Amino acid sequence: MIKVSSGKVFHVIIFFVCLNNALFAQSKKITGTVHDDSNPLEGVSVTIKETNIITSTDDEGRFEILAEKGQELLLTAIGFLQKEVLITDEDDYVISLEKDVAGF
Repeated sequence: MIKVSSGKVFHVIIFFVCLNNALFAQSKKITGTVHDDSNPLEGVSVTIKETNIITSTDDEGRFEILAEKGQELLLTAIGFLQKEVLITDEDDYVISLEKDVAGF
């Protein structure tokens, strides 16, 4: 019979719990609409901050992207101030960009 100390068993359990969380982080489909004061914005770059995951808005200002809760969306468009949006439990976002009046 092999004897295993309870301390080693505890460490093995913690290891597998952490490994499970790392391997199975839950990405979800995030959708949204980007607009200015009154109109949808086409061609806005939507990036998951600190990654190379990127998409852009369509002619109705809509986008889809896979992200995890806690990540941030970075939205950029020529003539507008960039905006960061924290991913929460929400699946659909309505995001307003402000015009960059200092840039003109």
